[in-house]
Amino acid sequence: MQPIVDGLKTQYQNSTYFTEINASTNQGLKIFNAYQLFGHPSYLILNDRGEVLWQSVGEQTREFIERALISALEN
Repeated sequence: MQPIVDGLKTQYQNSTYFTEINASTNQGLKIFNAYQLFGHPSYLILNDRGEVLWQSVGEQTREFIERALISALEN
């Protein structure tokens, strides 16, 4: 999954911000729990107010994630 995320990060770096959270750290676990993420890998797209626009758990295709990202950027 890392190559997919890295590719999207490179392609959309001028229009969005990407971050990775490690749920095995204290801070990462707090974030994981706050968004009620129950699997790995988990993906979230948040708006600028921190509201969840989209989320998914498990391995996904680049196309699936990219469609969600484009939809979030258009709205």
